[in-house]
Amino acid sequence: MSAVLRTPTDRGDLYLKAVLPRLAREPDITRYLASLRIAPFSTITAISPGDRWWLAEDFGGVDGWTVSAEQRRACLTQLVMVQKETIHRRDELIAAGCVPLTPASLADDVGSTLARDFHPGNVIVRDDEILLHDWSFATVTNPLFDLASWLLDTSEPDAASYLDAYFAAWADTVAPERMRSAWHVAKPLAAMVEMMKLIELADIVGPDHDFNWLPMTYGWGRRLLNAATHPDLTINGWR
Repeated sequence: MSAVLRTPTDRGDLYLKAVLPRLAREPDITRYLASLRIAPFSTITAISPGDRWWLAEDFGGVDGWTVSAEQRRACLTQLVMVQKETIHRRDELIAAGCVPLTPASLADDVGSTLARDFHPGNVIVRDDEILLHDWSFATVTNPLFDLASWLLDTSEPDAASYLDAYFAAWADTVAPERMRSAWHVAKPLAAMVEMMKLIELADIVGPDHDFNWLPMTYGWGRRLLNAATHPDLTINGWR
């Protein structure tokens, strides 16, 4: 899906990222988010106009897979801060390259349905701050959909604490009880968005490589069925 290479230079280490053509909007979205100065983002130093490969400064730190549950909760709080600051910037986000994800596109157009790939591997924890990266799948859609991949493979106690942290970060805008109720409704749709993202990736890479994505597609199909069949289950993560 992508190739990421790091190389030393006289200006410090740089990353080169090459992505599939359909995901080539990532550097433009990253630059736009960085321009808002609401949080740390990757510093893009150059973009190849033809193929949209790009260079970014090494941002250091460690990824979210290696940090504590408390630090992961802080990552969720950081995500909410970004969501709040961009919630009224729909036209700007679309101009930067984000795909609008609507009920119509969910129903009618698998090809244009992408979702932000938010999981612990796409956050970086540094000494005094958190950096969110990899905006290849950025969309303009319901913010609750970001919880889908974040809760994948988490223990039930951790999943409960992550939801509490996420809802608390929204509390000045939406009551936590209302957010929790909305998550019960959004959960099956969030699973469907993840599944459709993987279907598109399988279509992009073709039959020689689609097996890389088909098992995960099946997994999200099962989670969708469980969430849709038992919407009142008191399961915070995924069954």
